[in-house]
Amino acid sequence: MPLAVTTVFPFGEEVIAIYPDTAEVASLCHRYSGEIERAKKEGKKAVARTAFQNDYFAGVDGLIWSHRSTGNFLGDTDDMVYVHNQIAKRPLPNGLP
Repeated sequence: MPLAVTTVFPFGEEVIAIYPDTAEVASLCHRYSGEIERAKKEGKKAVARTAFQNDYFAGVDGLIWSHRSTGNFLGDTDDMVYVHNQIAKRPLPNGLP
């Protein structure tokens, strides 16, 4: 799952259950992880991973994320991710590419 998604939604570690007899996947899910723990420093609290589930961030329509940056144009050309905020005050209309 892209880092941008797990930053604004509480998706934690991926968990896979496998049937031991057949080695087939029984289930695939993500653990709930509501916070990102910080390095142990005095006064530093954990950071919530629930931004796009909080009305405080309803003014943010979405999040654009990519590995590319100024000076780093090599690599996968299709790595851009848009994370839609479903509780945004002005969400993107359905059907946009």
